[in-house]
Amino acid sequence: MASNNGCQNGTQCKTSEHSTAVFSVMHWSFMQQPRDMTVRRGETVTLTCRPPHSRPGAQVSWFKNNQLLPPTENRTVLPSGDLFFHSIQEFDGGSYFCRASNIHLQRFLTSRRVTLTLGWQFEQKRRYLSS
Repeated sequence: MASNNGCQNGTQCKTSEHSTAVFSVMHWSFMQQPRDMTVRRGETVTLTCRPPHSRPGAQVSWFKNNQLLPPTENRTVLPSGDLFFHSIQEFDGGSYFCRASNIHLQRFLTSRRVTLTLGWQFEQKRRYLSS
């Protein structure tokens, strides 16, 4: 009598001799979060975002004014998760936050919101308030 490898009623069964279990995990807090900054046009600036420990590694996305921030020539998301600006421009000012996600867990964690202010904007606001 031929072996049916545990199959019943003549159905086709495939067996695997090797299997791998993948354990996914993601901690609940960031290692380092961004902070408010006042900068000047033309400066190089890094907004820090160190995602929580995650397996597989967390993917980091950045948002500006609640909109997903696509990469450009002027800014790059570094492998660490930080957002690096090569040369700050007026339009870079705004509200930022980073989001770390683990696709295997379908889970994400959002950092605090921070404000990136350009020095000239700060000076204009201060002059207006003192008038």
